[in-house]
Amino acid sequence: MVGHLGVCHRMLAKKKPPLPLTEGHRDEPEWLSHVNANVLKVKLATAIIGISSIHLLKTFINASNLDVKTMHWQVVIHLTFVGSAVAIAYIDRLMSPPQKHASP
Repeated sequence: MVGHLGVCHRMLAKKKPPLPLTEGHRDEPEWLSHVNANVLKVKLATAIIGISSIHLLKTFINASNLDVKTMHWQVVIHLTFVGSAVAIAYIDRLMSPPQKHASP
């Protein structure tokens, strides 16, 4: 195991730092120009809401075996996720108003 760590360390030490990507660079994926940090935040928030929804559904299916307080807090946590996602999307909308499309 120690030998493996030494090999990994030598490989990392030889690795050159990546060159900064500029727009239109041949290694830049096409979709990268359409995605920014705000879009990723909203997508991550909706993914977390989806996971929380599934967990909440499992909780309600198993409601007879759970305490009311546990179910209450899981609903509160889920609604907190929903509220924060709505707030993030709203702030994103305020910061970058929708672009008007040119009519044909």
